[in-house]
Amino acid sequence: DLFTLYRSHFLAVCGELERRNTGIRWNAFSRVDTISPEVVETMARAGCQAICFGVESGSQEILDLVKKKSNLAKVKEAMRMTQAAGISALASFIIGLPGETEESLRKTVEFANELHSEFGSLYGFHILAPFPGTEVRKRAAEYGLEILTDDWTKYDANHVVTRTKGASTEAIQRVADEYDDTMQRYLAYQDHLFAKDQLPAFERKMYLRRLRQQLLWKLLLDDVVEGLPAFRGDAVAGLVSAVADAASVKPEFAAAELDRKIR
Repeated sequence: DLFTLYRSHFLAVCGELERRNTGIRWNAFSRVDTISPEVVETMARAGCQAICFGVESGSQEILDLVKKKSNLAKVKEAMRMTQAAGISALASFIIGLPGETEESLRKTVEFANELHSEFGSLYGFHILAPFPGTEVRKRAAEYGLEILTDDWTKYDANHVVTRTKGASTEAIQRVADEYDDTMQRYLAYQDHLFAKDQLPAFERKMYLRRLRQQLLWKLLLDDVVEGLPAFRGDAVAGLVSAVADAASVKPEFAAAELDRKIR
């Protein structure tokens, strides 16, 4: 979960990937206080294409309360260094943290937008899901956090399962819904530009990566291949057609990705 925490291990893994020159492209999770120009340049040489940082909040008060040991200036500097090394920087936020208020929610949305406008960093919002055994659940009352349900099917970071004195469930859900709506519009616009071959090089790269990830998750989670009957005739053509239909992608894209996965 924190690849850059132990320096010797991190350097050993990256060094071996670079030495073997496998061509493998990979992503990692990190924390802004473990990043330096040397770290991101080492990761880039080893094939890293994206780093996701747990930023959590755009409010310094919230970061201090949850003991993040970070500040917003460090976040921006980490994003700048990562993008400068040719690695995509992603910011992950958690809404509904202890001490959350409607004001801190607004600050988080504004800070996420700042990262995108200044560095091109993508970001995502997740809703707090305090599992048993975590400090935030054990000390929920002390943190002013009210646990609303023990229905574990809702503990997927997409449902509001807590509230604070300063942020109602409606306020938290509204931020999540507005983000989802924005993402849907953004993705639809990318579909439009891609179809017209008008996506800039970097966005095209990210767009194709997203399509590949969606296709891979479809294959892994839905048993698409395992559920197919035996093919008569050209088995490869039959497989490509079935995967393209199941994943709603063009046959040529399915063929290229299946070839990548098989190789």
